Formats: sequence, structure tokens, C-alpha cells
Amino acid sequence: KPKFTQRLQNLVSDYLFVFTYIYSHFGIILQIRSAYCKKNRVIWTRIGRAM
Repeated sequence: KPKFTQRLQNLVSDYLFVFTYIYSHFGIILQIRSAYCKKNRVIWTRIGRAM
């Protein structure tokens, strides 16, 4: 029985680790995407003004 609880604890800790890892990377990707979109918008408005 103790082995089962230990396995469960390991599973939970692994799950939490993966979750935090994915969550942090997802946040970074979203930040980069929003910054990229803003930059593109600025470039497009400049092109529009130049035309």
C-alpha cells in the first residue's frame, strides 16, 4: 500500500511540474505573439502612410 501512495505523489508532482512548465512557456509565447502583432501593426500603418 505505501508504494501506491508514493507512486501517486510522484505522479502528482510530475503533473504539477509539466503543468507549470507548459503554462510558463505558453505565457512567454503569448507575450511574444502580442509583441510581434504590435510590431507588424506599426509596420503596416507606416506602409499605409507611405502610400
